[in-house]
Amino acid sequence: MTIAPTDANPSKKRSLGWDGMGMTASSLCVAHCILTPVLLFAVPLAGLAVLENELIHKALVATVIAVGAVAFIPGLRLHGKYHLLPLALLGVGSLLFAAFAAEALWGETGETAFTMIGGALMIYSHCRNRTFCRACRVCEDGDGCAGGES
Repeated sequence: MTIAPTDANPSKKRSLGWDGMGMTASSLCVAHCILTPVLLFAVPLAGLAVLENELIHKALVATVIAVGAVAFIPGLRLHGKYHLLPLALLGVGSLLFAAFAAEALWGETGETAFTMIGGALMIYSHCRNRTFCRACRVCEDGDGCAGGES
């Protein structure tokens, strides 16, 4: 059995690209949370009222979840490191809680805290998924991962 070169697997390339997009989307959630309170004083002056809109937060969460699913499913199939799944799901859960319930329970501080925790978990999960995909050497006959760190 011969080991295929890393670049020979198109599924791996797709997963790496989606993980990069997932890290970017998760980072946007965190940046939105950090920058929105800082910029609130400038919103009326600069006409940036769109940043205050809760739909922005919900749209970012939906984007993170969609990109996460597209990145993690092929990645997990490729490298088989399923211990990443609970971490990613905890990140998704934190983001959903932040977007739909945290503010009502704990105000803006709770929403910000859960968004930052969820975003950080998603960024970390995407980084690990990407690392595992890069390290994985898939056999030509598709028997699964023959390498990578745990």
